[in-house]
Amino acid sequence: MTLDRAIGLARSIAIYHAIPFRQRRIRRLYGTFVRRGDLVFDVGAHAGNHVRSLLALGCRVVAVEPQADFARVLRFLFGRSPSLTILETGVGDRAGGRRCRSANGRRPSRAWRRTGATPAPATPTSRRSAGIDASRST
Repeated sequence: MTLDRAIGLARSIAIYHAIPFRQRRIRRLYGTFVRRGDLVFDVGAHAGNHVRSLLALGCRVVAVEPQADFARVLRFLFGRSPSLTILETGVGDRAGGRRCRSANGRRPSRAWRRTGATPAPATPTSRRSAGIDASRST
């Protein structure tokens, strides 16, 4: 892992987990429409701030994260929770592979390309259920 990537991961963790009262606000929002034992999917789980809130509410959570570094963060922070399934994959309309793009769908900026960084490899996508049993109760 490069220094830039490590700094980016640390920044994301700080932004999403260290802001006071953020978790309380997210739990209050989700608490209006999920209940203990509900099966919830967090697609694009990133640093796991929504995973954290949903687990605190007693939900069973499937966290889908295509970026390997953030999937490792999720396993480190929440991997011992029996209520969490982490899938290191993307989600698409068909199985195969896709290149990840930014949230706005653009390609990386020229400045980023000048750094000499290599593009991310194609992310495997899946339509499979990953063995998740929606009827399972906790």
